[in-house]
Amino acid sequence: MIFGFKESFGIEIELNTFFHDDFIGEGKFIVFINNMTYGIDMPYATTFFCIKDELLKYYSESINADIKLTKYSGIEIARSYYGQNYSNIFLDAYDRDLLARTKNLLTWSPESAFDDGSYIIQIDEDDKIRLIGFKSCTKDERYIVDEKSTTELRIEKTVFKQILNKAYLYLMQFST
Repeated sequence: MIFGFKESFGIEIELNTFFHDDFIGEGKFIVFINNMTYGIDMPYATTFFCIKDELLKYYSESINADIKLTKYSGIEIARSYYGQNYSNIFLDAYDRDLLARTKNLLTWSPESAFDDGSYIIQIDEDDKIRLIGFKSCTKDERYIVDEKSTTELRIEKTVFKQILNKAYLYLMQFST
């Protein structure tokens, strides 16, 4: 089932089988931003059911709301965040202000939803949500942000919350 739109922002959820007290199962959880796919698009991938709790958190809380990043592009933010937290690249070339603002950004939990190196950064900007999606890859034995996989979108906060709410309510029917 798809909530929202692949062309802008959407979430696709497919649940097949649950194990271990509904904590883990087979299915898929895919996020689309500008037709880019984040998550493993296979019907029997591992899916952690705690994604419903994550969706509720993204719906009800402001994420990265006080971090002013409007002057930076999505690729700059993704590289700075990933470079500081997961990579072995040199950070000397990065803007110090950008490094300070992106070091502790909250991302959509790759541990519970994505198993393909995908990350989604959500930034609340007044009445809009800015989403930056990207995937990591290796190049010359270094972990980097895959520029071709990076995209960003600003979406009305009400539309964003409607999509998350529909996805959350769909998942709730599987709760025991």
